[in-house]
Amino acid sequence: MRCALKLSLAASLTLCVAVSTSATALAHGPWMSVWAVPAPTWDGEFSRSCAAYQAAMHVADTLLTHAELTMAASAARVSHETRVRAERSFGEQSEEATEALLNEGIGTTRSTDRPSPEGRAMLEQVLAWREQHRGPLDPSLVPPLLLLARYHAFAQEPSDARRDGMRAIAVLEAQPRIDSLQLSRALVNVRDSSRAMATCSGGYRWRSVRSRSGGGSAPSLMSSQVL
Repeated sequence: MRCALKLSLAASLTLCVAVSTSATALAHGPWMSVWAVPAPTWDGEFSRSCAAYQAAMHVADTLLTHAELTMAASAARVSHETRVRAERSFGEQSEEATEALLNEGIGTTRSTDRPSPEGRAMLEQVLAWREQHRGPLDPSLVPPLLLLARYHAFAQEPSDARRDGMRAIAVLEAQPRIDSLQLSRALVNVRDSSRAMATCSGGYRWRSVRSRSGGGSAPSLMSSQVL
């Protein structure tokens, strides 16, 4: 799993195998090629696939930190190859393949100065998978929703941009404990997307965003929200 990138190699492999096995995302073939000589055991092959997946996703993540279109295009290519291999090793509907698809969608949309319907389709596919497997209020829906909001703004589709952006904010506000920093970033993201649209209408109002915790709620920040 991608969250294991911050762990040691041994810990990340253990986590990858444990989570994937519990999700019945069993390996279907070797990571390198269907013609490659597999590891002596299934566990060994799966661990090898996990290590290769972690490394490939790290490369794609690193490329996506750069703003250049060429870097985004490279990230899309790396992510596409990673997704194909992940589908073969972990399954077409595995979480690993879906995470690679998200990076592929991000790279595809950022690799051009025009709206990319192909990238949008990838992001929508990731969103649908996460909704089905994690629920309509899971915080993992926020990244693809905000990316789709920016896509629609770029494509001069204000109603769709506002819909996806405001839904991302609603998901964040529905969490038992609101991450004020993440929420404020989402609000700024939606605001900037709306401002980027020449046909955008409407104003902004200031409201108090409260951070809920076990001991009650308290004002945490003031942020602008699109009406």
